[in-house]
Amino acid sequence: MTRNAELRRGEILLQMVLALGTLLVATNVVSPYLVLIHHYGWTRVYHDHLRVLAMPKHHPWPVSNGDTIHSDWIWTYPLGPR
Repeated sequence: MTRNAELRRGEILLQMVLALGTLLVATNVVSPYLVLIHHYGWTRVYHDHLRVLAMPKHHPWPVSNGDTIHSDWIWTYPLGPR
């Protein structure tokens, strides 16, 4: 590919749509599992089929086994979509 290659029609729009889709999947699907794996470990999350039921900002996150994950960590605030 040369440095002076021209962009195809709609290529910028497609890249923006793909970036937005990736961001939405990362925040709504992947991040709750990473938090659960951090708290409980991979085997317990897998065998007990743990799920985060809701991710409200500034409130504890309820888990499917009845526990709550307190969002006192700094990195949980960007993960909560609401």
